[in-house]
Amino acid sequence: MNNRRKALPTGTVTFFFSDIEDSTHLWETYPQGMREALVRHDEILRTAVEANGGVVIKTTGDGLHAVFPTAHGAAAAAVEAQRLLADEPWSSLTEDVLKVRMGIHTGEAQERDGDYFGTAVNRAARIMAIGHGGQVLLSSVTAALFEDLPQEEIALNNLGEVRLRGLARPEHVYQLDIRGLASAFPPLRTEAALSGNLPQQLTSFVGREKEQEEVSQLLSTARLLMLTGPGGTGKTRLSLEVAGDLQDHFANGAWLVELAPLSDPAAVAAAVAGLWDLRENPMMPLERVLADYLRGKETLLILDNCEHLVAACAQLAADLLAVAPRLTILASSREGLGIVGETTYHLPTLRIPEAGISDLQSLQGFESVQLFVDRARAVRPGFSLTAENAPAIGRIVRRLDGIPLAIELAAARLKLLPPQQLAERLDDRFRLLTGGSRTALPRQQTLRALIDWSYDLLDEEERWFMRQMAVFAGGWTLEAAEFVVENQDLRGFGPFTPDSPELKNFGGLGQLDAFDLLANLLNKSLIVLEEEDGHARYKFLETIRQYARDRLFEAGEGPAARDRHLDYFANLILEDLQLGSDETYLTLFSAIGSPQMFAWVARMRPEIDNVRAALQWALQRDPDRALAMAIKLPFFFLFVSPTPEARQTLVEAMQAVEALQPVEGEKQKIRQIMLLQGGLWNGNMLIGIGYTREAAQTLETVVAATRVLDQPKLLATALSLKSLALAFLNDPAAYETAAEGLAIFEEIGDEEMMGMVLSTMAMVKTAEGDLETAQVFKERIKALHTGEYNSLGNTLQIVALATIATKNKEFEEAEELLQLAREQFERLGSLNFRTMVESEIGHVRRRRGDDATAESIYRRTIRVFQERGHRPAVANQLEVLGFIAAHRGQLVRAARLLGAAEALRERIQVDMLALERIEYDGEVTALRETMGEKALQKAWQDGRALDMDTAVDLALSTGGFDENGG
Repeated sequence: MNNRRKALPTGTVTFFFSDIEDSTHLWETYPQGMREALVRHDEILRTAVEANGGVVIKTTGDGLHAVFPTAHGAAAAAVEAQRLLADEPWSSLTEDVLKVRMGIHTGEAQERDGDYFGTAVNRAARIMAIGHGGQVLLSSVTAALFEDLPQEEIALNNLGEVRLRGLARPEHVYQLDIRGLASAFPPLRTEAALSGNLPQQLTSFVGREKEQEEVSQLLSTARLLMLTGPGGTGKTRLSLEVAGDLQDHFANGAWLVELAPLSDPAAVAAAVAGLWDLRENPMMPLERVLADYLRGKETLLILDNCEHLVAACAQLAADLLAVAPRLTILASSREGLGIVGETTYHLPTLRIPEAGISDLQSLQGFESVQLFVDRARAVRPGFSLTAENAPAIGRIVRRLDGIPLAIELAAARLKLLPPQQLAERLDDRFRLLTGGSRTALPRQQTLRALIDWSYDLLDEEERWFMRQMAVFAGGWTLEAAEFVVENQDLRGFGPFTPDSPELKNFGGLGQLDAFDLLANLLNKSLIVLEEEDGHARYKFLETIRQYARDRLFEAGEGPAARDRHLDYFANLILEDLQLGSDETYLTLFSAIGSPQMFAWVARMRPEIDNVRAALQWALQRDPDRALAMAIKLPFFFLFVSPTPEARQTLVEAMQAVEALQPVEGEKQKIRQIMLLQGGLWNGNMLIGIGYTREAAQTLETVVAATRVLDQPKLLATALSLKSLALAFLNDPAAYETAAEGLAIFEEIGDEEMMGMVLSTMAMVKTAEGDLETAQVFKERIKALHTGEYNSLGNTLQIVALATIATKNKEFEEAEELLQLAREQFERLGSLNFRTMVESEIGHVRRRRGDDATAESIYRRTIRVFQERGHRPAVANQLEVLGFIAAHRGQLVRAARLLGAAEALRERIQVDMLALERIEYDGEVTALRETMGEKALQKAWQDGRALDMDTAVDLALSTGGFDENGG
């Protein structure tokens, strides 16, 4: 339980651990009495800690973990607690008393999420573990802080140097003698005195505090606990750490059996019996000898690496647990044993930072980063996490999926490469990550050997299925897996012979078989299950996926698997979104916001990586299908991805189709219409990212080609979009072009698109200052408006009405309309349009004199525009942030931002709108009058020299700039 009543101390602190001696016996003897005693125990310890300036971090089973800002406070708490514990009658325990051992150590440790981690914490816990009930032990560091102890009350007793389990450096331990309490105790429970064969660990145990505590808690009740997880996640090391902590709770010790070197199932029992030199005799089989030996003993048995001997381990564990009631088994494997009484704990990989996290302070809180840095120091003494190498280290641990062994192998490569270069070479991780410890098992010396071990344990059908699943990028559903593996002609293919039972119905693996194989790989920790909103999704860790993908292409199965993958996602794209006739989805906005669109986008959202992979294969395999998919995808990318990506894919598909040989008749007409649809979407997306000049040219090509076809909606939509691009360019032809499109929409009765064109015409008239005509269009839009804001088109009309209100200085009405539009775009899930409207709200706020609110909005929106590649919008945000800086007297800052915006507009050849120009000229004139021409030009030129990203960083920086350039 975490305590939040005090702020946690930082820097050099003193850690306090306590534990009840012989608690297992007490719980078995007094189950009800111990519940009452533990309440009083917790009360005594918590009161003593808090009264002496400490903070309780958590209770740990029958003990407590606390931290103090000073060593004196920790010692005073120990003295007070031991005296209160000794005075307590413990009447609920009848013939026994509660005795508590305590360990104290001072050092530096890092705090995260209300808990501490690091070697100082581990050392304090280990010191406590070697003591006895009533004993208080101090490290040499803590003892050195007590030169002025009041000798009449307490004294230090030098117990000498001891070895602490799991820690490479010995510790000089002192006993804190308390006047009036016992000071004579049995010898310390050091490693030499403990029963068992646990090895001394030569490296620190980094991270896993949460998992270590959870496994320890489970072992207090479970007699068979199985740690499962992918290879290299540290199951063995965690087993040893937990066993070491609990070793003195087992009267007959903790014993490790390493099964990895064994290959014969019959050798499992012999390996366990060999721990105690037990031998088979003519009158009794070895299993019986072993069972008789363990029958009355309180023992912890660690069965390490059971995956290749699962059946033998399961049988032995079941037999031993049945006859030895005080035996506890802690086992590790890729999969569980599958026997009655088994508790399974799945060990995840270490936490990794998300892609957007790269700063030093955030990264150092991740266990994966801590492990990398710790192991790096072994090969490069003095190595540390710095602002320069932090982003690279974040990429390394992220790309290695937080797999501890992979991270350790990567850290070892720092002998040859700095982190930055190491991160760049991880595409070839299986060749790069070699050279583990020569004394380690062969499968732990290279990353590929680690996964080879798991792969080789699969049967032929499981290996084939694992390879097939490697075709997915970013995970898959059960339905997708079934589609990819079913209906393939597998006769004589891979592991399948013509008489394979899987082929009895022909057509490949059935759905039930795919389900079973998926379950098998999940049980063997090769696949990860994710559940969201009641739906299951599966994925590989990226390292395992790369391995399986290599195996897929080595087997020559890649093209067939990619064909099936393409079929599935082409169907998902082309069939799931049914919008009616061919012309219906030419209306760019009507489907967006409809129920079928939301359902389609929700299903497509987690498949973005698969969609990318399928499209890339379609471009090589079937460009016509790639173009058909790419035409639908702007609907999808509008919601989940930057527009430039959708446009690039669309352009590549159009170019691939244009390069094909012509076809005859109806097929050629369909191809021509698809290319025009692609051009329409291309123009629309060019407008969206601010390339209005290129958009107008692209859409003119579509208009010219469409005039000769009998496709009125296509022509009217192209005219509508072209008029919008021309309006942004202040081109006089915008109004005439829009009017032509309006006439066609009126003829075919498309009211929604009529509203879109009227919005453009209103915008043109507003820019020209003809507010009377603009108001006429505004009334027509209102008449068309249904009030049901269920599509992108309707919501954009609201934005058009807000623009007119702003021009008329009806700011309150404008902001109400924009807030409504923002809510609708939020519901529609369109980040692009939502950000656009948020920026417009900022403009209204600024025109109302509220620079502070406007700036807070711009600070959010400029980053989104930057990330989405909308350079004209970035230029606009630099300008308005420059205006705000000028209003605050930050004149040099303002001039630099305006200079950077001017240079950016020149590079992209996009001018500001007429309405924007009026405000801009007024602000620049005022700035020139205040600064003077010479100072303005110098700062202006400094700004012009900045690239876009640097200019954005300047705009978002907190440092002010005064008129003197400070």
